[in-house]
Amino acid sequence: MGGWVMLLGLAWGTYISARYHRCPEVQGPQFQICRQILQSVRSANCVTRVDSGWRRCDYAGMAIQFEHTIVVGKPPQRTFEALDDVGLTPKWLGRCTGIEKLTQGPNAVGTKLRYSYREGGRAGQMDGEIVSRTPGERLTMKYSDKIIGVVVDFRMVPAAGGTQLTHAIEITPKTFVAKLFSPLIRRNLPKQTTTAMEKLKVLLESSA
Repeated sequence: MGGWVMLLGLAWGTYISARYHRCPEVQGPQFQICRQILQSVRSANCVTRVDSGWRRCDYAGMAIQFEHTIVVGKPPQRTFEALDDVGLTPKWLGRCTGIEKLTQGPNAVGTKLRYSYREGGRAGQMDGEIVSRTPGERLTMKYSDKIIGVVVDFRMVPAAGGTQLTHAIEITPKTFVAKLFSPLIRRNLPKQTTTAMEKLKVLLESSA
């Protein structure tokens, strides 16, 4: 029930923001969502057509970014190996149900991947590839479907007691609907990312 209220609030707030470029004086989740959407609209490059009064906005560059750093009690090479082993990903990334390698042979830049996930009652897949790979130092992958594009980056440096691991993620909405949901994605991303990193830390430190 709460989810539907939130979605209705999002739709209502979007309509008010787009049409009037202001938010109604109502407190609660709907008001907060409306304010976030309005901020996104104002930050976009918008042009009003003189003949019709319609506003056309370019949302390019409105990527959602978050970065989180932890210290893992394993050396950089061991940390890298765990991240490079895509078969382990579902063990620390909750929504991931599997990552399939579509390219034969050892992992390398250009290796094609297929990411499968389940979120709520919906399952989906995203095609991806490894775009940067330096053992013991860095691993970057990108995934995309018709709705969003995602860049996932891990950087490792030696630290007292193990590895300082920095995880950066960038999500770029592609469709109008995905762009409307950007405030919700931006709000939920930090918790999802930090939770996954803590699970990865436990997995690594509990292994031999």
